[in-house]
Amino acid sequence: MILSRQRIEQSFKLFDLDGNGLITKQELNELFDEEIDEEMWQEILDQCDTDNDGMINLNEFINLLENKISKNPLFKS
Repeated sequence: MILSRQRIEQSFKLFDLDGNGLITKQELNELFDEEIDEEMWQEILDQCDTDNDGMINLNEFINLLENKISKNPLFKS
């Protein structure tokens, strides 16, 4: 299964509710209709927030997906 860049960008836009090019904790809270606590948010940021701005941009999102896919044996050929 290959994820195209276009599909990844579409997925990113689902999380980026205000369309500013960043995913925030508040946006995830709105999407999942519950509070994501600071510890969980920090775990997410630790995995992908390479510029340490406390938000997830498209490149960080892509890198996170690529990293997860490369470590998942279901996606190995």
